Amino acid sequence: MWRNAEILDLVGWLRSHNDLIAEPAQRVGFYGLDLYSLHSSMAAVLTYLERRDPDAARRARERYACFDVFGDEPQHDGQAVWLGVASDCEHQVLDAVIHIDRTRALERSAQWQRGELPETYPTGL
Repeated sequence: MWRNAEILDLVGWLRSHNDLIAEPAQRVGFYGLDLYSLHSSMAAVLTYLERRDPDAARRARERYACFDVFGDEPQHDGQAVWLGVASDCEHQVLDAVIHIDRTRALERSAQWQRGELPETYPTGL
């Protein structure tokens, strides 16, 4: 899903678009969860958090528990939400993503303050 030409084109466009915007808060971001490999994506997030913040990893496991209802078939989760027979996991996943984003920002800030990053460290999109 993330490796297809459309996503590559979109990310290229976003980078070009954001290069023209001076105010960081006005730049566009692209966030998501690869549902074709939902469980391996969640495992990657948990592995990252285990190394940096075990308490956050525990909270992420709790948040991700909402996906366990449907086992290895995440499309069933989407169908059940659409039909109104299950709640979605949006808030739980957003909480996890926001926590990771904040953690990375704090790590980068600390690295920069210690002089471990160049002054013009690339920020990505």
